[in-house]
Amino acid sequence: MSYFLSLFSYSFSTEQQTSLSFAVQDLYLERQTSETALQSAYQLAGASSFTTSSQNPRLSRALPVSLRTIISSSLSRATQNPHSNFKHHHTPLTMCKTALHGALHALPKCEHHLHIEGSLSPSLLFRLAALNNVPLPDSTLDPSFTSISALEERYLHFTSLNDFLHYYFIGMSVLLTAGDFESLAYEYFVRAHSDGVQHAEIFFDPQAHTHRGVPYKTVLEGLSAAQKRAEEEFGLTSKLILCFLRHMSETDADVAYQEAVSLGHFSNGTIAGIGLDSSEVGFPPEIFREVYAAAKEAGIKRTAHAGEEGDSSYIQKALDICHTERIDHGIRLVDDEVLLKRVAREKTLVTMCPLSNVRLRCVGKVADLPVRRFLDEGVRFSINSDDPAYFGGYILDNYCAVQEAFGLTLAEWKGIAEGAIEGSWCDESRKKALLSKVGEWAEKYEGVA
Repeated sequence: MSYFLSLFSYSFSTEQQTSLSFAVQDLYLERQTSETALQSAYQLAGASSFTTSSQNPRLSRALPVSLRTIISSSLSRATQNPHSNFKHHHTPLTMCKTALHGALHALPKCEHHLHIEGSLSPSLLFRLAALNNVPLPDSTLDPSFTSISALEERYLHFTSLNDFLHYYFIGMSVLLTAGDFESLAYEYFVRAHSDGVQHAEIFFDPQAHTHRGVPYKTVLEGLSAAQKRAEEEFGLTSKLILCFLRHMSETDADVAYQEAVSLGHFSNGTIAGIGLDSSEVGFPPEIFREVYAAAKEAGIKRTAHAGEEGDSSYIQKALDICHTERIDHGIRLVDDEVLLKRVAREKTLVTMCPLSNVRLRCVGKVADLPVRRFLDEGVRFSINSDDPAYFGGYILDNYCAVQEAFGLTLAEWKGIAEGAIEGSWCDESRKKALLSKVGEWAEKYEGVA
């Protein structure tokens, strides 16, 4: 399928390529059939004409029989069904209101703060609920579940982190099989690829699934399959980070950790590290000191959410008690001058999530985030999407939001990209390749205002 999608670049704009990629992805996942769906895809993407595969030998070779049987008539229905998957989540790429949008789109990106369960689009949620016979909340009690569009509208009005988490865990309930997790992750990878992501390090929450009776192995089977597809089809490398839910006990976290250890998932590279997420205030990092100590002893990478809604002491404790090598969110770092200078000096990566912070009311607007302060102080940070299906923006949307708020230079973006690569948990050869891509990008866009 990667070769088939790559052909779009010969005749379509970036926005058209994105729409077509998502269209074919939906059809691929639904496993239905129709040759005419291709023409619908072209039309929905804004193309003025369509050349059939029989008239185009290159397209014919790129579309084997196995894929022909997957192309679905559901895309044709998308123009008629107001709740179709295509119409609701295949939105055009965000456009910055600056001359740098093309450069930002092309910038080779690393994403370090992405909850894969948080990439569950409302369209996929409804689709998997129907497929798996999972009842969603009664729409008479919560009108958000009346339709895909109603749920999307509800996501615009989160009042807090806990309000978001309520819907986040409802969404997870539809994920039951390895195929569900593969669909979930592959949908993210397709979008990430279209946004210029070259390497992604992805959080997942095993406890949220095992406590529903979904085996840990099922989750890993699906996510790993999607990772393999993304690397083969897009050249997009990725790592998994096992997160502990901080509203659950340290004992429960250790059970999740030990299962991964027993299967060799840390030693064989299936999982790159551990993290800590969910409700922050009232659940300080030191609760989990023992499982983090075990991970440190085993040489496993460590990160934790800190300084999102909690104060800067959560960051300090994550670093000093849990010995984390990264800080996720970390926007309260600026409240402690000594800690800020320490993080800058030690080159600890801070994984920022601008649109998430606004949507969850941690700040009033993107311009209130400490991006400029971090740049001035030399803090290494990356820009990420967090839970993009819930917060209204994938990684490019976040880059654009930062650019609109701060008006960064190309040199500053180059520095951000290089710092993100250096702070990644991929091997040195991959870092070297990614740094080379950023260097080529800088040369190409030199002189762009």
